[in-house]
Amino acid sequence: MILRIKQKYLDQLIAGTKKIEYRSFSDFYISRFCEVKGDEITDVKDIKEITFVAGYRKDSPKATFETEIFITEYLHEIPEGLQKGDMLFEIEIGKRLLG
Repeated sequence: MILRIKQKYLDQLIAGTKKIEYRSFSDFYISRFCEVKGDEITDVKDIKEITFVAGYRKDSPKATFETEIFITEYLHEIPEGLQKGDMLFEIEIGKRLLG
């Protein structure tokens, strides 16, 4: 799976200072991260690795990491653009594999 990310966040992932990436609980990300039956989310897909790409060009910087995805309600440090209590996807970043 490929996800787009800003260069500064990709740099933080590569440096190991950013261990969690967040994505909104939107229809787009539900379709990518979840098993859905009818209107109901039945499970989170077992996505073991994600390639993060900084940009849309063929030669954009990228790196691949082991990952685990969770659905959570954000109550503590709130990522930009979200509010306390919003549901979101939390992507835990593991070992760097490529890039």
